[in-house]
Amino acid sequence: MEKRVVLINPPPERVVEEYDAPTYGHMGLAYLAASLVKDGIGCEVIDGKLSKLKPGDVVGRVLELAPEVVGLTGYTHEITNAAALAEEIKKRLPDVKIVLGGVHASCLPVRTMKDFKCFDFLIKGEGEASFPALCRHLLKKDAAAVPTVKGIFYRKAGGVEAGHAPEWIADLDKIPLPAWPLFKDATTYPVMTSRGCPYGCIFCARVLGERVRTRSPENVIAELEMLSGDFRARWVYFYDETFGFYKDWLDKFLGLMVTTGLSRKVHWGIMTRANMITEEMVRRMKEAGCGKIDFGVESGDERILKIINKGEKLEDFARAAAIVKKARGIIS
Repeated sequence: MEKRVVLINPPPERVVEEYDAPTYGHMGLAYLAASLVKDGIGCEVIDGKLSKLKPGDVVGRVLELAPEVVGLTGYTHEITNAAALAEEIKKRLPDVKIVLGGVHASCLPVRTMKDFKCFDFLIKGEGEASFPALCRHLLKKDAAAVPTVKGIFYRKAGGVEAGHAPEWIADLDKIPLPAWPLFKDATTYPVMTSRGCPYGCIFCARVLGERVRTRSPENVIAELEMLSGDFRARWVYFYDETFGFYKDWLDKFLGLMVTTGLSRKVHWGIMTRANMITEEMVRRMKEAGCGKIDFGVESGDERILKIINKGEKLEDFARAAAIVKKARGIIS
């Protein structure tokens, strides 16, 4: 399949922390790639962080592939890197259309388009439906249809225009599983069972919405079986903002982990809230293969916790730590 679209996770200026040189691929791009392939659009992924590339390496690879559309992602502290990469690609391939997505783009779409002229389009919110739709119009040279794409921001008459308002994907099971075969250098794999968080911590952008939407337990089990079988994954980390938010969902998932035998094949870790931790929950998760529980404390000062609207108290953290410690150290 011709690689008409290239997705890029820009490399960092320098490696400062573990997130700058991960052993796992960019999950957002993996989902986008899978959605493109499902729509019959050939794509390639260049994960600059995972593959330890330099900007020049990324540009060189893009020139080899000569795509018609390039998609870039980036957090706020990476946006200038993404823009510099886009500018260099534009110099070499002036006709290529460059699309920006990710957290920074979703939080500040108009300002980002005004600040960085190198981006032709911007996708706000979840891109698994909107990005393939945009690519179809661009590849068909159907510019008139671009404004119909939900979540799109584009340039018109020297300004920035917005298309239809973005919508949350209601049924996450309809999104194809991440295209991990395109991430050849990955040795570990992230998983998300849900999107969204209802809590109001003031330091969080909540770019996936304030309502928790879940994949079905069966859908998550299918992904874990794929990772275990095709990629021989023995450890995964769940990147849900609050893993196990719905008790009924968690009960079913943990039961399936045991009955399918995955609890013996794949060990896993989570992040959740301390005030959700119970002895029964931790016991069952350990039986199902859990080997790590993280919860954010943020501060040891009750006043600060109240100011940041954390919704938890110091006693919640102490109680949760005691429960996990009692379960013989599945926290780190």
